[in-house]
Amino acid sequence: MASCVQCNKPLVWVPFQGPLRTGKILAVSGEQPEFPENQETPDDLWLSCGCHWHWDCLFDEAEDIVLSLKCPVCDTHLATNEPGPSATNPVHHMNQGITVLASYTSQHGVQPNIDLLPDLTEESYMKSHPEVVEARALFIMAKNNQVVDMMELLAQAPHEAEDSVTLGLNNLLRFQNPLEENKSLLHVAIEQGHQDTFYILLFLASQLPDDAFPRSVHVATQQSGMTRPPHRPHPDIRSLRDSNGETAEDYARKQGGNLEWLAETGLFTPAKEAAEASG
Repeated sequence: MASCVQCNKPLVWVPFQGPLRTGKILAVSGEQPEFPENQETPDDLWLSCGCHWHWDCLFDEAEDIVLSLKCPVCDTHLATNEPGPSATNPVHHMNQGITVLASYTSQHGVQPNIDLLPDLTEESYMKSHPEVVEARALFIMAKNNQVVDMMELLAQAPHEAEDSVTLGLNNLLRFQNPLEENKSLLHVAIEQGHQDTFYILLFLASQLPDDAFPRSVHVATQQSGMTRPPHRPHPDIRSLRDSNGETAEDYARKQGGNLEWLAETGLFTPAKEAAEASG
């Protein structure tokens, strides 16, 4: 059986012991996927240079690959066009049409020509910014409308950061993802049309009055043991703009339908702008 060029072990999957991994294991709970007993599951990531890796072994080298766009073992360029981005801005790769293609054989069969660069870039970013791991998990939950999971994670966070590897509740709620055009959680929830999620976010991170929310929001927060945190000096989540200068209200208007109607009611209008409009 072929072996991984990094660890020299057979190209089969073994449970990863550590933090949530990018790309391969998507469950935000960190649970490992289940496979039939006594059945070897392939884990063969075949790069364009010809080297075969375990997924996790390759992603251990994410920072070096994103900066150099080379195979860490044979030093072959992996990009499909000339590597030009600055080494000080690894996110830049994703905006230049650069791809790092590979074939991956797993329990799902063979997946040819998958682009590894977005996942490698995300892995590299999270390694150099360990404080955003929880924020990234929240983004996945917001996309999937996993309100209960979001509340459980947020309920455990202190209101303010206590050290360099935690963001604190208020910063978690207002985190803007540089890998996704600086979108906030509210941008994502509205983009996906997840009403339960965006109401919870507004309850926890906007200056809307308590009576602006459905009873279900109050019940959900009470059951999780959460209360509305003080917002000042933190900005109203509705005022956050993505890299294109758009607010969550702009997203709602573009979505149309019920979201556009809610935008017309002022639900997504930042408090300061709403006050100026009424004045």
